[in-house]
Amino acid sequence: MILISVLICCSCRQIKPVAPNVTVAKPGPAKQEASVINIPIQVELKQYFKDADKSVPTTFEGKEEVCEGTSYSYSFQRNPIEFKGKGKELQFDIQGKYALKMNYCPQCTNLFKESGNCIVPRIYASCGVNESMRRVAISYASAFEIRPDYTLKSITRLKEVIPTDKCEVTVFSFDATDQLMKEVKSSLKLLAADIDKEISTTDIRTEVEKAWKTMVKPLKVDRYGYLYIHPSKISVSDMKFTGSTLNFSLALEAYPRMQLEKSPASFPPLPPLSEYPKNTGFNINLDLAGNYDSLSTLLSGELKGKEIMLKKNRIIIDSAKIFGASDHQLSFEIAFSGKRSGIIYLVGTPTFNPQKQEISFPDLTFDLDTRNALLKSAKWLFNDKITHTIRNAAIYNLSALLKDAATRLELELNRKIDEKTVLEGKMGHVRVESIYPLQTELLIRTNLQGQIKLSVE
Repeated sequence: MILISVLICCSCRQIKPVAPNVTVAKPGPAKQEASVINIPIQVELKQYFKDADKSVPTTFEGKEEVCEGTSYSYSFQRNPIEFKGKGKELQFDIQGKYALKMNYCPQCTNLFKESGNCIVPRIYASCGVNESMRRVAISYASAFEIRPDYTLKSITRLKEVIPTDKCEVTVFSFDATDQLMKEVKSSLKLLAADIDKEISTTDIRTEVEKAWKTMVKPLKVDRYGYLYIHPSKISVSDMKFTGSTLNFSLALEAYPRMQLEKSPASFPPLPPLSEYPKNTGFNINLDLAGNYDSLSTLLSGELKGKEIMLKKNRIIIDSAKIFGASDHQLSFEIAFSGKRSGIIYLVGTPTFNPQKQEISFPDLTFDLDTRNALLKSAKWLFNDKITHTIRNAAIYNLSALLKDAATRLELELNRKIDEKTVLEGKMGHVRVESIYPLQTELLIRTNLQGQIKLSVE
């Protein structure tokens, strides 16, 4: 009777081998290679142009008075400035008009006053006075660069001044056009300085910070967790103009990472500008981090309730989870019930097939302590059917996963940041490069290619 009781007790006793060690062997994965993410930015400058036009004087006046010879005074009025970007320069044209008053003295004397007196009556003449003002066409060009403090610096030069209407004074056979244009040019150079001064107040930091903050914030990718770009450096390309649109690119040096769980918020400030690299497009090395708890939920969903027949004995898998990693292998904890109940541990090395884009565990087998426990108390459980079942459930083909992740990431990259700023992105190639089992997570290193653009009205 005692022997029967012992046998019953032994047959009902749960199997609980010692859990495997989960200390990860070193060295771990190599440091993630920095990614360069180029973000072309388009900024509509029509409003900036309007503000610059309002800030620049519309009227210029000047004069030169001599006793002997020709004295004159002039007035120049400009129309609104017409801005037009082309290539690396911003061109702007000004249509203006002028009026000129002149007087001529053939000979002076200093007898009565030091400044002199004309000894004969002066001859007076004018053009554009009490008649249509004379027309003149003016053109400028500005070259731009971005200062380290994200303000614009421009060097504006006067390209040409073309008098549409000449100022010829027939009363003393004098063509004042050239002399007047010389004086007008002097004033127009001051106008160029005023334009540069106004442009220097244009701060594009706001637009750059929008892009920076977008890249700093975690991007929720449905079903796949959160994408963290982790930018560390920023640089700006040369600027080019198309009409009233300013085009340049931001280059972010970053260490992207996607993970299932959300990390505490971290918002580093916009750093100083760095030297601009030559890479183009959206080409990043992305680390996908899967917390073992989250991955265990997926695995358990595949195995929970699965029945396995072993020599007419049935066992039911109640739960499955990734227990951790040790020496580049993952440990799996399987809880089961049925003919016997308890816990078993299996270990396997994650292997990646780049052609199939597939992770599997071809060497998955019972942990040493589990093997000993089964051989002592339930040898019939020491069966390849169990390892085969777990091995098949732990095959992860990532092709569809990566394609779906890219599609969902592309959806998140196409959205309005605010009323004036739109983010546009298109994903292309996505491939897994390597995998690393760490102590608390499985690190999957991938490469993504595509395009991304930021537009600012």
